[in-house]
Amino acid sequence: MMSPSPICSHKLCSLINFERRNTIEFILTTTASTLITGIEIIDITGTGDNTLILNSSELLARSSSGTMRIDGNSGDVVTTTDSGWSYAITTTINSTTYHEYHKDTVTLQVATDIDRSGIQSSMFRADELNGELGFTLNGTG
Repeated sequence: MMSPSPICSHKLCSLINFERRNTIEFILTTTASTLITGIEIIDITGTGDNTLILNSSELLARSSSGTMRIDGNSGDVVTTTDSGWSYAITTTINSTTYHEYHKDTVTLQVATDIDRSGIQSSMFRADELNGELGFTLNGTG
């Protein structure tokens, strides 16, 4: 039986890519695991539907900048285990659009194709009530 290929081949890495994986669930919420640090981008794009579970303290411990960008596609899911995330802005990086969330000193950028309903956000912006999140704001000012 072949051993699975490493996700990241050295302790410091800036990108984790799950391109060759089928359905995976990557949990980034365990402080006991310090083998993966220096992460700036996690790409959960793959042949199956992939889930990334994280929290702000682990994101801060794993990222050298305090910002983590999550790439993926339809069917992929990002979930946070801690509450208090605030939706901040929509931003475009290298022609990919991301929703950006903040919590304390941490920034999480999640590609808009990814299901973000599991991010425990404490607020939303009224100008984003376009029906995408289940709400629409109609009226005149």
